[in-house]
Amino acid sequence: MRSAALARLDRPAPAPRNGDCAEVTLTTARVVADTPALVVRGAAGDRAAVRAAGCLVAPRVGDRVLAGLAAGECYVLTVLERSDDAPVAITPARGDGLEIRAAAVRIEAAEAASVRAPQLSVETRSVHVATAVATLVGRLMTVVGERLRTSVRRQELTADHLAQKLGERVTIVDGADVASAASTLTTVSGVMTTQTGSAVTTAKRDLRFDAERVSVG
Repeated sequence: MRSAALARLDRPAPAPRNGDCAEVTLTTARVVADTPALVVRGAAGDRAAVRAAGCLVAPRVGDRVLAGLAAGECYVLTVLERSDDAPVAITPARGDGLEIRAAAVRIEAAEAASVRAPQLSVETRSVHVATAVATLVGRLMTVVGERLRTSVRRQELTADHLAQKLGERVTIVDGADVASAASTLTTVSGVMTTQTGSAVTTAKRDLRFDAERVSVG
């Protein structure tokens, strides 16, 4: 037997007087429509309703909700039960913005977590990502920083075109350095020095030196 505090959805609530808060009566109802307007069905039949500002879970058809009647308006206060396995959508009842503020926030998903937005902005002092596999796909990627350090056991790079502009470059290869190209052009405006223990140059056709002076020995 329902408590006397619970009332039927169609029972009118007294309007507030002199700025006082309106009396609220509570009952449970079932959502029968969620678009374009929210409609709930109680003991007295169907009634148009609105989501309360504190109801962050978006009601959907079939949900069992807690409804409150105040000053002639029917409010859905919270979702009590969902009849199927549809995901729970957390959305603001009014406006488009949703903010989460806390000293620490943790999101844990047993299967998968995804973020979808036209634009994503992250502001933080440090970022740590630990993963077995990482894939970045984009039309343009820009990295700006004072220092970039990469440490891998093996690196593979595939590109249709690679352009580098450097102030200085130092390359140290402990093992073998193998380069294969259809053609190679090197332009040095200053002095080019090559130091090696032994060198072998093999040309199938011609080997040419073009300079004002060539010294050997």
